[in-house]
Amino acid sequence: MNDESTVPVPFARFAAEVLAQCEPPIRRIATYRKIRQVLGEFAAICPTTADLSRSAVLQWVAAHPERRRPTVRTLLSSLRTAINLAGADYGVINPFLGRKLHAFLPSGIYHPPIRRHFPAAELAKVLVRCDYEALGGCWEARRLRVVIYLAAFTGARAREVLGLRVEDIDLAQGFVKIRPNERRGLKADEPSLRDIPIAAPLARVLASWIGRSDRRSPWLIPHQYLDGPWLNGSPRNKPLARVKALGERAGVSGLTILAFRHAFATLADRWQIGPKALQDLMGHSSPQTQWTYRHTDPDELRRAVDRVRFG
Repeated sequence: MNDESTVPVPFARFAAEVLAQCEPPIRRIATYRKIRQVLGEFAAICPTTADLSRSAVLQWVAAHPERRRPTVRTLLSSLRTAINLAGADYGVINPFLGRKLHAFLPSGIYHPPIRRHFPAAELAKVLVRCDYEALGGCWEARRLRVVIYLAAFTGARAREVLGLRVEDIDLAQGFVKIRPNERRGLKADEPSLRDIPIAAPLARVLASWIGRSDRRSPWLIPHQYLDGPWLNGSPRNKPLARVKALGERAGVSGLTILAFRHAFATLADRWQIGPKALQDLMGHSSPQTQWTYRHTDPDELRRAVDRVRFG
């Protein structure tokens, strides 16, 4: 851009340029949405790019006291990405230069930790509950059962599960094929691109679901109109909302699809899944990543201590 463009401009103009550079498939949809969110929030307090200062960042942080530190950090990281993309061309003086991002984060505010891991006994109750509800024959209940079983027995990411096509299920060879498609990309082409063996309980659920004569969609887990995957929906009908509600009915509060991925990694030792196999199953590029998903499980500690012997 020419020198005239480096003078401050309306913040909305800067935001529009950044978003144009971030639209999928250039960047992942989740990244795009975070950048769009933080730019929209800063537009309310920054009329022009000259107003995007350290004081504005601190003002924005103070305006959202309910947010957890990780959330604030993620959004500020998205803002920094936006500035790195186009800030120099639009008169933005980078507020993060010479000051690390964590210096802007709130301190002294306690938020109860988000529950990431659920013991095996609690997740077993969820499986029993979704089996019971699916017996009633309701299409939505049977669809939710497929989501739960896929999440529990593959450890796959939520969008990997929800975006599957019927052709991605190879019951004859016994594999769920995680592949990108026109409606759902993957976190990374490698190693997210993978084949996950189908456990026997999952095979029974998939065979029952796919084999029904009333199936009319190429998507394994379609939304109600059948012409696309069930990735979103109204607030009460989103996949996450339905999973949480099922958890409540099973007596397990705070259940998420992601919880099954955390449980899969945490219980890997019990199932004698080694670190390399777990890395391949979960689609991690580094073996260290799996430790983000492993948690201290009291039941597993008891099992370990029961094996302690002297003499």
